[in-house]
Amino acid sequence: MVWITSMLLATVLWSGFFDQTCSKEIEETHHELNFSRKIQSESSTVVLVQVIHRHGDRSQTSTYPNDPNKNSWPQGFGQLTTMGMNQGFELGQFLQSWYGELIDKVFNHTQVSIRSTDYARTLMTAECVAAGLFSQADRQNHSVQGLPSINWQPVPIYSVPKSMDRLLRPSSSCEYINDLRSEVEVSFDSQQELLFQKELMLNLSRFTGMDINATSLHYLADIVFCQNSHNMTQPKWLTPDIQTQLYSYKQNKASVTAADAKYLSGTLLETLINNIQAKMKGSQNKMYLYSAHESPLRFLMALLGVDTRLEVPYAAAVIVELHQIEGKHLIRLFYRNSTTQAPHVLVAAGCPNEMCPFHIFNEVYQKRMLTDKEWDDICIEAPYKSFVLAESLFPLLVGVLVAFIGLDVFLGFKLFNLHNVLRHGPHLEQYALLEAEQDHNESDVEFELEEMHTKVKNEDLKQNNGGGSHVIDSDESI
Repeated sequence: MVWITSMLLATVLWSGFFDQTCSKEIEETHHELNFSRKIQSESSTVVLVQVIHRHGDRSQTSTYPNDPNKNSWPQGFGQLTTMGMNQGFELGQFLQSWYGELIDKVFNHTQVSIRSTDYARTLMTAECVAAGLFSQADRQNHSVQGLPSINWQPVPIYSVPKSMDRLLRPSSSCEYINDLRSEVEVSFDSQQELLFQKELMLNLSRFTGMDINATSLHYLADIVFCQNSHNMTQPKWLTPDIQTQLYSYKQNKASVTAADAKYLSGTLLETLINNIQAKMKGSQNKMYLYSAHESPLRFLMALLGVDTRLEVPYAAAVIVELHQIEGKHLIRLFYRNSTTQAPHVLVAAGCPNEMCPFHIFNEVYQKRMLTDKEWDDICIEAPYKSFVLAESLFPLLVGVLVAFIGLDVFLGFKLFNLHNVLRHGPHLEQYALLEAEQDHNESDVEFELEEMHTKVKNEDLKQNNGGGSHVIDSDESI
């Protein structure tokens, strides 16, 4: 049932995808589009808004050897374009029109907090969103004191290095999550089918000058998409049919299970829930803005059970509202992926309807949050798990250690004997036995000579004493 609901939602959202691409500059303003809430009476019950949005249009992030347009980006690869700046500003104006009554016209750090990943394109998008959010037509009544001539308000944007960003870029700060993300990205059936078109893959390798695999094919699709969005001339081999297949490969994403999504976006969900609980306890914050990339939004929606299986377009946003109605707190979710259509209402899995009581939402998603301890277990202590596992085999390890020590002593003794043999020659033992036998023979001869000498002396004494038989002990003779 969840799968059917997701597919129906994907069909609806697909229609809003293409108008958000980089194919044209954003010329309309939010006021001209005249967005309106589906339930106007509930706008005054919002007490907290959290917005997670993707950065605006950017230049390609990579190239290939035969790329004819690789030098066509003035700011280089992966940078926010003018079109992307307009998209960010327009998103800020939209937020102002929906939540302008919630926050002050002039930026107040106790009300609004802005966080971004450590990338130029996300930081610049956050600045553009803030410029749109705090842009007022009546500057005389709502200008920053002391800066009446400046038509924008400087606001702080917080960030942390990529390698430390658990919140918005967990794959850059945890090897386990990075490996999991790689597995998810290449597991989609239609992507695999495209890779099995051997003739097409060989032609693409020959035309581009690089080996084509699951990763390089994604980069190629992104390159073609970005260049076409800025009306760059493509080589003749890049036919409309090939472009269509590349777009399909890029836009259709693998389904992400809730178990995987917990690791890919569970820290973000935990932060959103913690912010809600802090507000319920009296926090002054009224709005949190998170400037991020495509994957955090897609994985968050998968974690909430509303995975569209489509790429998240530039400047798209997931909006989490906290309402307070008659003393009760309720959660309402939106997905804004179009500048020409009102945001889509999302019903999170486990919620009875779009206005989900917070206690139900919290109960359902407590187990899907990635806590600090769970993070440490998989991201910090993981290298030591093998040691902990071996500790249970301690007796066996002791036995193996003793055996190695015994073998070492035995080999040492044999090497010592070998050293002596090499030093004294190969017949050392025979020489030792011969020397021992010679010593024994010499002792026997000396004893016999001494015995004969004593016998002669005794004979002489007999003659001198008249043939007496007195025997002198050899020990007393001098």
